[in-house]
Order: sequence, then structure tokens, then C-alpha cells
Amino acid sequence: MTNPRGSSPDSRCYLERVEREIIEFEIKYGMDYEQFGAKLGRGELGNPFAYEREQDAMRWESLIAEKKGWLEQLRHAVSASHDSQT
Repeated sequence: MTNPRGSSPDSRCYLERVEREIIEFEIKYGMDYEQFGAKLGRGELGNPFAYEREQDAMRWESLIAEKKGWLEQLRHAVSASHDSQT
């Protein structure tokens, strides 16, 4: 994950970049990652070890994890900001 200790504006920027990449995969495959993974595992998308699909699967999975990390970072920043205002 890229610099998870960045400031909230930086975190938002990274989150937006990750979300754009995720959307590109959703457009490319016409489904979300959960559906993609299930179909890939059942062999419905052809050879799951074909270079492009394998690379896409690994990158997509990484983006999902990265998105989760950035969302946690932002939630923490918002919570800390809220706590310091009360």
C-alpha cells in the first residue's frame, strides 16, 4: 500500500486513484471482483493462468485490499478530527 500515513487529502487522492483502477477492471470484465473471482475459479473465463487474466486478478485483488486500507485511514482521520473538536 502506498504511504498509508499520508494526510487525509493525500489519502483521498490515493483512494480515488484506486477506485478508478477498480472501475476500469469492472468495465473490462463487465462484473465486480467477487463475480470475476468466482467465474475465474470455475474456469468460465478461460484459462485462469493466462498471463493477462492472472495479472489482472492479482492487481484487482491488490486494489481491493488497498481501497480497504485507505478507507480505514480516512475513517480514522475523520474520527480523530471529530474527537478533537468535541
